[in-house]
Amino acid sequence: MLSKKDAILKAAIEVFGKKGYDRATTDEIAEKAGVAKGLIFHYFKNKEELYYQAYRYVVEKLQREFKNFLRENRNRDIFDFMERWIEKKLEYSASHPEEADFLITLMSVGEDLRKRILLDLEKSQRVFFDFVREKLKDLDLAENVTEEIALKFLMWFFSGFEEVYLRTYQGKPELLKKDMNVLVEEVKVMLRILKRGMTK
Repeated sequence: MLSKKDAILKAAIEVFGKKGYDRATTDEIAEKAGVAKGLIFHYFKNKEELYYQAYRYVVEKLQREFKNFLRENRNRDIFDFMERWIEKKLEYSASHPEEADFLITLMSVGEDLRKRILLDLEKSQRVFFDFVREKLKDLDLAENVTEEIALKFLMWFFSGFEEVYLRTYQGKPELLKKDMNVLVEEVKVMLRILKRGMTK
């Protein structure tokens, strides 16, 4: 059974995901969680802190998913690894649509909160970046393609793909499940193009 704090966080993720930060209210979140509004402020000093802790709740779950995935797939080459991780993220988004919708709202919050989240994201993604950087050393990179350029390009690809599919399938988990095989095939093609352009 969920603790009251976790029930509030899960309700916040759903309400923020549907309405965005500005339009979501703590009254709605309290109603969704089945708690008195005052209890929200017992655990979280204000709406901004509630949003941030909801973000941390989602990110920590994703970090656990990634660490488990990394343990099982560490020996794959970087392109195969990224293909399988993107497929895993798509499957996760389809089965946790409220979290996927919540993540779309991250860049629409106020400047101070956005800076706090971006700083935290940078730290959270360090394990992934470090792994990719290490894997790039195994590649025979094309002339004038440095490891740093290859890393940036892969990160842009990964971030851009996530941004597109999150927005396209926002609130449409059944459609995402239906389109899953098509999306995975698209990723394979894109990664083949990247591989040809980066390596000899």
